[in-house]
Amino acid sequence: MEELIKRLEIIEAQNNEILELLQKKKQPTKEPIKTLEERKKDFKMECWNTFKDEITLQTIKEFFEYWSESNLEGKKMRFEKESVFDLRRRMTTWLKNSNKIQPSSGANGFNVAN
Repeated sequence: MEELIKRLEIIEAQNNEILELLQKKKQPTKEPIKTLEERKKDFKMECWNTFKDEITLQTIKEFFEYWSESNLEGKKMRFEKESVFDLRRRMTTWLKNSNKIQPSSGANGFNVAN
C-alpha cells in the first residue's frame, strides 16, 4: 500500500510540473506597446536606412509623409492599416507613379484647361 501511495505522489508531482510548463507556454510574452510617435519614428528610420543610398531625401520624405499619415482616431498610420506592406515594393511603385506625374505647363505649373 505504501508503495502505491509513493507512486501516486510521484505521478502527482510530475503532473504538477507538466501543468506549470503548459501554463508558462500559454502566456505570451508581451512587448511594451509603442505610442504612435514612437512607431512613426521607427518607420522614418526604417525608410531612411533602407533608401538613403539609393533615393533622394525629398522622395523619401514624400513617401514617409504619405504612408505615415494617421487615421482620424490617431491610432494607426496608413501603412499599418495595410494587410501586406513590403517597404521596397511600395517604394518601387511610388517611384513608378511619381514618374508618370508630369507638371503641366501653365501659370505656376497649374493648368485648368483641357
